[in-house]
Amino acid sequence: MHFMKIMKRGNLGKVRNLMVFVLFILVFVVVLSIVSAYVVYAEYAEYNYSQGNITNKAYASSNALAKPPATLQVPNELEFSSVQYSQINLSDNNRAATSSANYKTHRFVFNITQNKSSIIQINISWEGYATGTNAPQRRVDLYVWNFTANNWGTSLANGNGNADYWLNVTLTSGFNDYINDSGYFSFLVETIFTSN
Repeated sequence: MHFMKIMKRGNLGKVRNLMVFVLFILVFVVVLSIVSAYVVYAEYAEYNYSQGNITNKAYASSNALAKPPATLQVPNELEFSSVQYSQINLSDNNRAATSSANYKTHRFVFNITQNKSSIIQINISWEGYATGTNAPQRRVDLYVWNFTANNWGTSLANGNGNADYWLNVTLTSGFNDYINDSGYFSFLVETIFTSN
């Protein structure tokens, strides 16, 4: 009976206004849901050495013969010790150091578990510095291994401070080149000066 009263000619405008209001609320809820879904379901993964992940490795070489090295595995490189791994877990005053008279490198290998086709960005952050008596001697370059081209390519970032600084690189394409079919991704930092 009440439904019939609402449908009377005099109340038809109220019904239309109510329907428009309900439709607006539904559209607003749908739009809000889409925005929320975008924020909530955006994937983010962090790879580091602080979670005891045995598939992520780090290597040091004090005898690299070229800048950048000619191969993925740098000559004379050794995997970091447990002490060195603990030194790269946090941004603090503990550092994994390598000394020699040749080019020195630290190579970092990560096992990426996301599907390459779903990745839209890779951010690389490295903190450290090299010793030397002047800025050119302290230069550090950051490279990413290209599995397709089979080389380190050109330096993507560099610095030459005499205290800790950050090298940051953002990759937004080329993921099929930088991540191999087994999911491995490698980046390298290398000093430029060969005698200090």
